[in-house]
Amino acid sequence: MPKAAIEDQDKQVRLALRTFVTNAETDRGGARYWLKIGLAVLVVQLLYWSLLSPQSQRPNLSEFQRFASVYVAPLAEPTLFSTDSLDDDQWSEKNIFWYDCCDQEYFAFRYDFELDELPEKDLGLIAGFGADNVHIWVNGFELIDDGDLSDRGSYQKWTRGVLRVSRAMLRPGKNTVTAITARHGGGYTDLYPQTLGDYEALKQAGARRSFFVNEYRVVSMILY
Repeated sequence: MPKAAIEDQDKQVRLALRTFVTNAETDRGGARYWLKIGLAVLVVQLLYWSLLSPQSQRPNLSEFQRFASVYVAPLAEPTLFSTDSLDDDQWSEKNIFWYDCCDQEYFAFRYDFELDELPEKDLGLIAGFGADNVHIWVNGFELIDDGDLSDRGSYQKWTRGVLRVSRAMLRPGKNTVTAITARHGGGYTDLYPQTLGDYEALKQAGARRSFFVNEYRVVSMILY
């Protein structure tokens, strides 16, 4: 939808809300007042979810590289060095949305992608894992180190956003993403979709998804 049309719809939403509130002022405190306020909220929600949100924020991740499976291995120690010492037969291929429960504390994840040449801009990575703490490397360069993998008192959880992969971490040919997850005290280790592409384009395409799995959940819990 053109930007001008979206802005016009936004103005209509604001006008509708202002009209409801202004009319309600004449009966402040009464049942009609609260009814009109409730209707105003309902109208704004309906307009937003039916008109503005689907057109301006609909995610489209199909144009990016998505990984259908990755290689997984249990770890005794949560270090990048320990993943290098694993034999090939210790890695097993798992499809996305794989999970494990409940005894294994540490897991390593690995998958490769090819580049014909170095990109002109940084890449973006949506790396979805469910665990207490997650560390991720690209070609041995640490991309994120949320929490202490070996500390049972550390709990950072995983924010499913877009990570910036600096082009300085990349090389022509095969590139490897390695992740280590820690799940202390039982519970599930989860593997979610992994998506790779231009950072700015991926961030824009995944904005709506990122909002719902991060900020929306936090706001909902606070209001509840």
